[in-house]
Amino acid sequence: KRIKFSVYSQETVRDILRYCLPLIPIALCWSFTVSSGRFFIKYYLSLEANGIYAVSMRFTMILQTLSLIFYQTWQETAISQFNSKDRDVFFSKVFYNFFYLMALLLLAFSFFLKINYSWLVRDIYSESIKYVYPLCIAAMLNALSSAYFELGYQCSKETSRAIPGIIMILIVNFISSVILTPKYGIFGVAYASIFSYLCLVIYRFIDTRRYFHINHNSIIYLPLLLILISYLPFYLITSIWLDLLYITIVLLIMLYFAPKDIKKIVGTVLQKLSRQNDKLDNRESAL
Repeated sequence: KRIKFSVYSQETVRDILRYCLPLIPIALCWSFTVSSGRFFIKYYLSLEANGIYAVSMRFTMILQTLSLIFYQTWQETAISQFNSKDRDVFFSKVFYNFFYLMALLLLAFSFFLKINYSWLVRDIYSESIKYVYPLCIAAMLNALSSAYFELGYQCSKETSRAIPGIIMILIVNFISSVILTPKYGIFGVAYASIFSYLCLVIYRFIDTRRYFHINHNSIIYLPLLLILISYLPFYLITSIWLDLLYITIVLLIMLYFAPKDIKKIVGTVLQKLSRQNDKLDNRESAL
């Protein structure tokens, strides 16, 4: 009664196909890029190393899942704001908030995972913690390229322009993996992923200028600096308490200089966690 299937528009069909068809090879290329590390490890190293790498990837997939939630949340807003007058201001604000939030999650997640890793995985997989930090960096770069910059192609309905970038990352990932994996092992796969996604971020940062311009903001330097600096403490600190002290100081510094939107998000999350704890306490006292 409410839908008329007799209504047909060739122009609408062409628009839909023009928008959707390029997304198929893009999705296939993304799947191959994400899973390619296992093939290189299996070919150059061993099945045991592949299992250790798979455990590390299981944890880093949590960051990718969070970025997917962000992508689904702001996709509609990005499309609605794409033709607005303050488009550049809006996209710039989202970019810096997203980058800051991902850096905050990367540091908190990797160090707290390191602290609790001994009881999360079996002893035979304990070595996998060494690869979590670089794989988390790769996951963050992947999130920037797919959950943020890729929306420029979708908002403009020029999804076909995303194909050259994804082909480029396939080639870069293959070459860098072939060079680095035999020499550095699992670290080589992680470094190849970082380099590949970094190239894609730079490429899309330049290519999406036709759709929006990201205004310069010095707030990006602090999380970037802390990510680079924290690489050494992640491997050099062997005490749980020192790890906890270090990451607490780093997170407090980041929260102090964080944008207002990030502080609101963190405050809301803490309030909800506090309410949940109060409810659990009340239930336990009632029992």
